[in-house]
Amino acid sequence: MPNRRQRRQGRKQGKKFKAKERDYKQRTGHLYGIYQERNRLLADMGFATYAEYLQSDLWRAIRRRVFRRDRGRCRFCDQLASQVHHGTYDGPHLRGERITKLYSCCRPCHEAMELDGKGQKIPPREVMRKTRKKAKAARAQERRRETAWASAPLLETPQIATDEELRAAGEAVRALFALPA
Repeated sequence: MPNRRQRRQGRKQGKKFKAKERDYKQRTGHLYGIYQERNRLLADMGFATYAEYLQSDLWRAIRRRVFRRDRGRCRFCDQLASQVHHGTYDGPHLRGERITKLYSCCRPCHEAMELDGKGQKIPPREVMRKTRKKAKAARAQERRRETAWASAPLLETPQIATDEELRAAGEAVRALFALPA
């Protein structure tokens, strides 16, 4: 039977464990709430599962619109996009009425947003935070690129040589390389 000290330590350990568990549930409890709400909305739209929704003509049309808007490039690294990331699972975005929080992205960027280093799914709040941060950085990079193009000096157009200048240049080249006329 544990003595008083061991019982007290056990209670402390239990409190630490409960605090960690509560923190984990707060972080991931929201995760399940978001996906439950998404699945409820999809059921109202007539889809049994999210996978069925992703195979539908509706999703293909939405995906095409997102790729067209982003010119087929990843919104985060400007590589060729192959996937679309849902920034939110609200009704208008699932139905395709709005596409503002749907982002075309390449697979590495999508995995970096959705999965942690161990391959576990990240809670949506953290994904949304990462998405906003990456999108903000991508917009800043695009603005810098546009500014650089706008401030680049224009190249002077070359002057077209006259026939005499061309003949003289040809003669100089022939003389330099000892070519026959």
